[in-house]
Amino acid sequence: MGLAPKRYCRVLRLQHILAHWSEAPASGLADLALQAGYSDQAHFQREFRASTGTTPGTFRALSPSLSQHVPLASDLFNPNGSDLS
Repeated sequence: MGLAPKRYCRVLRLQHILAHWSEAPASGLADLALQAGYSDQAHFQREFRASTGTTPGTFRALSPSLSQHVPLASDLFNPNGSDLS
């Protein structure tokens, strides 16, 4: 896979969370974290931010159309694609 075993397990857990979010978007973070094998919600939030560069709340607010994709920051601030400079 090209990943260390621990990193691969982290990716699998994150994918588990993302799949459940797309199925049940109103699910609580603490419940999802425990189902995916995190010790608690704080542990989940730290790993989520380290893996994605954003918080779970921000990710949910973006409402990605695909469960494992988020828009680039440049798309969020410049939706028309025009040059801001």
